[in-house]
Amino acid sequence: MVYYSTDLVRIKQLLEIAAATWDTELGADLAAAYEEINSQLKPVGIVTPLTSIPSIIQEAEAYLAASKFRGRRAGSSSQETAKGFLTEFQRLINVFLEGEREVTSTRG
Repeated sequence: MVYYSTDLVRIKQLLEIAAATWDTELGADLAAAYEEINSQLKPVGIVTPLTSIPSIIQEAEAYLAASKFRGRRAGSSSQETAKGFLTEFQRLINVFLEGEREVTSTRG
């Protein structure tokens, strides 16, 4: 599978799981997160896939994948956790994009 994170360790830390039981599902969630990140970066002129991967993008990807994983679980606690992960994903993407805007404006 293709994604920016090098492995499943960070998403498992976020989800507080250690067993390999969910690895296939988590890998699919990371791949979906990778695609979603690319789709958010392309419209603002960022060439994707990224070749140099900032840690903030790896972290954002892990949060989005964790949100997808938790969002499929039943119960209000899982849904609230999923929303929290999604909020953090969006915050990280916004920080990254703001940094890119600053770099672009200083070049131009």
